[in-house]
Amino acid sequence: MNKNFTVFFMALLLSISSYSFAYEYSKSSSEGGFDGPRATSTTAKSVSSIGATNINRYVVLKGHLVNQIKEDYFTFKDDSGEIMVEIYYRHFRGQTITPESQIKIHGEVGLRWNRLYVYVNHLEVMK
Repeated sequence: MNKNFTVFFMALLLSISSYSFAYEYSKSSSEGGFDGPRATSTTAKSVSSIGATNINRYVVLKGHLVNQIKEDYFTFKDDSGEIMVEIYYRHFRGQTITPESQIKIHGEVGLRWNRLYVYVNHLEVMK
């Protein structure tokens, strides 16, 4: 009997916490928050314009993936130069990208292995 009650109680707690979590992230704009234009924080639109002062800044770049350096790291190239990018597999969203594919990447500039790189959080194939 105690075991059944414990299982029931744990299931009840889990369902209540799940409901609270779902409610928290489904609030409508009528419950407050900012309702206005977004600031544009893009500081670089080409590889050559990315410098050490751009670390932790958001960028949008158009170009090509040239090669794969290691698991999640690639060389990205646009008309102005090349930079290392980190792209997790999930960001490909099932799309096959070749060196000929024109892509747009959205990401944040970082420093890894004493090299500037872009941590990509969105990738889209240009048509």
